[in-house]
Amino acid sequence: MTELRKVVNAVIRRHGKPAEIHIETARELKQPRKARVARSKLMREKESAREDAETRILEDRPGSRVSRSDKEKYLLAVECGWLCPYTGEPINMDDLFGPEPRFDIEHIIPYSRCLDNSFLNKTLCHADHNRHVKKNQTPWEAYNSDPETYEAILQRVRAFRGSSQDVRAKLRRFEQQEVNTEKFIERQLNDTRYASRLGADFLGMLYGGRVDADRKRRVFPITGQVTARLRKEWSLNAVLNDGPTANGGATLKSRDDHRHHAVDALVIALTDMAVVKRMSEQSARSWHEGRRSLDMESPWNDFAADVRRAVDEIIVSHRVDRRANGQLHNETIYGPERCGSADGDRVRYVRRALSTIKKLETIIDPAVRAAVKQKLDELDGPTKTPEGRKPACARIPRRRPNQDSQGPCPGDGSCRPHRSGRAAAARESAIESSPRNFRRAG
Repeated sequence: MTELRKVVNAVIRRHGKPAEIHIETARELKQPRKARVARSKLMREKESAREDAETRILEDRPGSRVSRSDKEKYLLAVECGWLCPYTGEPINMDDLFGPEPRFDIEHIIPYSRCLDNSFLNKTLCHADHNRHVKKNQTPWEAYNSDPETYEAILQRVRAFRGSSQDVRAKLRRFEQQEVNTEKFIERQLNDTRYASRLGADFLGMLYGGRVDADRKRRVFPITGQVTARLRKEWSLNAVLNDGPTANGGATLKSRDDHRHHAVDALVIALTDMAVVKRMSEQSARSWHEGRRSLDMESPWNDFAADVRRAVDEIIVSHRVDRRANGQLHNETIYGPERCGSADGDRVRYVRRALSTIKKLETIIDPAVRAAVKQKLDELDGPTKTPEGRKPACARIPRRRPNQDSQGPCPGDGSCRPHRSGRAAAARESAIESSPRNFRRAG
């Protein structure tokens, strides 16, 4: 929320208060640790399942190019136990990936009526049955007039493999009787995840709430599914070559190129109720015409080219989380490394105390080597510094506090050690003769 506040305040300072705000959050925030661990585990399991699907497909069809849709087909077949949930017919690999596939990926609730393209809204269906019986209907609308057939379908769904939570979610879609298309479209402009709710409520403070006093909606949390589909339909995945489009793009979105956030932001800014309604209408039309693309018109002419030019000029900056503290390197290097000999040895200029130099031959520069040798000769070896004293790091020898280091004792008892010794003996004698016979320890 702190970063969101900074960005919005910067926009307001430069452009003024916006008429409305569109936002999309990438992932949940402030989740408990247990929830984060469970989510990470689930993501790893799904990634492993996709890798296993690709391996199995390549084993059956060596050398083939496995698309994302192919892996999804395989996973849906595993989920439904290799039986069509609508007809009960068995499914094999040739039926899925042959020259003329007999089974399609099918939206349980038609995409044109809910814009839900998630795995939970997909299953497999015999192609002819899908086109002539199920059509653009929900399972309840297509089969409720035949209770026996409808119940058989529900029984096959209850036997789906996978987590109980996912099975229940799909079963609810098979049993759903009413579909409010307007409500589904409205939901695409009202993301209900925790992070989206929190961000939308925070930004709504600019207007007295998400809906202002004039009952006009000001803040729109956009769902990621709409953003992803519009990126594809407007050929924006080709800008950074990070997704499947009709005119380019063949790889998954690169999280290392942070410019994709700018492309997403543009799509989010251009997404409103009219765009989402047009998506729904185009989806229904494409289903009847037997095509997958929605034929969404670009916001303006040369839209993709303009976006590409703008993205090419972006310089990504990163917020500094932690500043460098402490010393980064020793204060010794005074020049870059360079070649010091014909053998290609690398040398560098450093700063050293004379007392630390052990081998003069390690000094490459002959002039410096001669000057150091001359100085060491003057100091009678490398144990002294130019000031004639031992280096500060030399060990200080232990001495008695009153010991005199000015030459040997003259023998007449006048040196400090002898005087100190006589004084100590006198003190000991005085203590021995005291009435209390008290002796100090140590």
